[in-house]
Amino acid sequence: MRHSIPRFEAVEPRLLLSAYQLLADNCLDIGNTWQYDGTLTKSNFVAVNIPFVATRTITGTQIVGGQQTYLRQTHMQAGADHVYEDENLVLTQDAVLLYKYVRTSDFGTETQTVRDDDPLEVLPRMMNPGASIPAFGHGLFDGSDNSGAWQETDTSAVTFLGVENVKLTLGATTLTVAAMKVKMRITDVYSDGGSGYNEEVYWLNPDYGIIKGTYVSAEDGKVDTAYSYILHSYSLASPLPPRTVSIDDVQVAEPARGTSKAVFTVTLSDAVMVPVTVSYCTAGGSATAGADFTATSGKLTIPPGQTGGTISVAIRADSLVEGAETFSVNLTAATGADIADGVGDGTILDPPLVSISSLPDPQAAETAPGDPADTGIFRISRSVTVGNLRVSFTRSGKATFGPKGDYTLSVDGTNLTGTSVVIPDGQASVDIIVTPVDSALAEPAETVILKLSSSAAYALDADLAKRTATVDILDNEPILTISSGADNQAGETVLGQAADTGVITISRNTTRGTLLVSFTRSGTATFGKDYTLIASGLSAAGTSVTIAEGQDHVDIIVTPIDDLVVEKAETVILALATKTTYTLPLLAAERKATVTILDNDTTSLFALACDAFGSNQPIPYEYTFAGGNAIPPLNWSNAPGTTKQFALIVDDSNAGGFVHWLLYNIPAATTSLVGGIPAGSAEGVNSTLGLGYFGPDPPPGKVHHYRFRLYALNAELNLAAGLTKAQLVSKMTGHILGMRELVGTYLAPG
Repeated sequence: MRHSIPRFEAVEPRLLLSAYQLLADNCLDIGNTWQYDGTLTKSNFVAVNIPFVATRTITGTQIVGGQQTYLRQTHMQAGADHVYEDENLVLTQDAVLLYKYVRTSDFGTETQTVRDDDPLEVLPRMMNPGASIPAFGHGLFDGSDNSGAWQETDTSAVTFLGVENVKLTLGATTLTVAAMKVKMRITDVYSDGGSGYNEEVYWLNPDYGIIKGTYVSAEDGKVDTAYSYILHSYSLASPLPPRTVSIDDVQVAEPARGTSKAVFTVTLSDAVMVPVTVSYCTAGGSATAGADFTATSGKLTIPPGQTGGTISVAIRADSLVEGAETFSVNLTAATGADIADGVGDGTILDPPLVSISSLPDPQAAETAPGDPADTGIFRISRSVTVGNLRVSFTRSGKATFGPKGDYTLSVDGTNLTGTSVVIPDGQASVDIIVTPVDSALAEPAETVILKLSSSAAYALDADLAKRTATVDILDNEPILTISSGADNQAGETVLGQAADTGVITISRNTTRGTLLVSFTRSGTATFGKDYTLIASGLSAAGTSVTIAEGQDHVDIIVTPIDDLVVEKAETVILALATKTTYTLPLLAAERKATVTILDNDTTSLFALACDAFGSNQPIPYEYTFAGGNAIPPLNWSNAPGTTKQFALIVDDSNAGGFVHWLLYNIPAATTSLVGGIPAGSAEGVNSTLGLGYFGPDPPPGKVHHYRFRLYALNAELNLAAGLTKAQLVSKMTGHILGMRELVGTYLAPG
């Protein structure tokens, strides 16, 4: 500090005009004579205020709106030492945020920066006299004098000394204003062992800036400069707007019982350094004090540095449906501010009616990891949308709540672990999302039930059905079915003949993953003696099969074993077994499937033949669809002695079992069809969906094989006409004494 440095300027933080607008009326020319080393020196001060309203970053600190003041001092000291001192001060209504000083003289250039490291904490600390303001930065001076090179290092400390009333002259008017008294001391340590300090005390008012100051400069323990400063006149570009208070309007729902609060907000146009007090009282309108609300009066104090406060009025329940009612809170007097809007209108609405529904989405389902969630929705609604409303409920149902249970709840993406939810102000409803947890276990559908709880803040809907809602959670483990379809019959064949197999199919409702399915075997046929099972080309000697990834079913092939024993038709029954990795169907008929094995052995000479063609011989043209559709002249003999009826099935083995004819209820005394269809017989539905015989009609180019199968039955079934093949086979199951087959071929011309 080889030279004394005064640092004062006048600023106006409240004049937040367009960014960087120069205020010509605030330029000050303050002629001030001050003492330095016993020599009088003339100094000229010029200050220019630059207000801003946009967000600015000053040495790492962001502020929104404030005042930046630029000060230039030009003076000549003893010995013709020319000095130019530039100061830059940035402040808001809270406190100084930045002080930067640059001094140029014959000895060199000195730069000092003092910055508030935590501006948001400055004002609260300044309101506590004696408190130390957060540490500022430090500056470094490099230069030299006539005795050689030297350096100085600056550190700073700022202390709040309290609030004092200071007189301020504005032209012909003298005001008394409150100002924060702040002391800034910058201590210098020189590289040659010397030291010094500058100590400034200034009085800062947020409306008028720095309005008074003192300055002391010392070097090596000796005061070389000391003086005081006061702003003796002040010129504003425009009159300062008055500081005002206003109260807002409030709508509130009447509680269902007890009391609630209507909260009015009182707003101060800008913060001050001294308290502002506001007197208030309530007044009735269509609402009655004592019945609809509690009369209230008092004083609201807005503390220094704050811009508002609240006034609460108790609202009373009256159990009446009466529509909107009104009252008011009136601001009657204020100190430290003018009243701009002194009437806060209050509106009391009837208590909200609350209901719950799951109609938006009453069903959810478990999903595999990585798949989108299949959620359900509970919607809680209210009749009055004013204010935040907390609604309570209870949870029940077969599903267990929690991330380790069956489901979780959420609102707007946030987990809801409690039993209440808030409907925000202005909203008529809130949705509670039900997200199932994938349990990896097969289980039946489960339910989530939410039931509204009563509260003083609302009334429950009179309709009891609107107080409870349910969301169903479906399992995502695959649902299985088992069936034997159209190929539910197999027959023993002699060595050299093609196997006559049946098929049992196990299906699932997905293709995801590999699934091991267990089953049980039963029926009158014996596994390994009467039949074998094959699945996916492999022997299924056990009681489980695998549905491969990407497949929705697996076929189990039932292959009969020719045991050379005369026996009745036998059954193979496979039934699905329970496991935790899949779900069984609800219908019992879809849980098991049957294939019937027909015997090929007989003590008689039961035979089937045709006068028009032999076994595996071409069928003459006249018996085809194109050739006239005549019924082939079949005949048979030596049927089992206990035969009560016959049935005939004709199908195309090369066309997936395309049915050409179903004839049943054939009397036991019948031995041929040469004379036409026997009396008392009935015909079923062929694959063209018509009744009766449909002769061969294959596409050209390939020989087709037509199976004529005659069944000897042990009962007079007397079935209705119009049955399908599957229905007929089902009715014959358990009644088949024997079967004979005649195969004819046909190659369509072309």
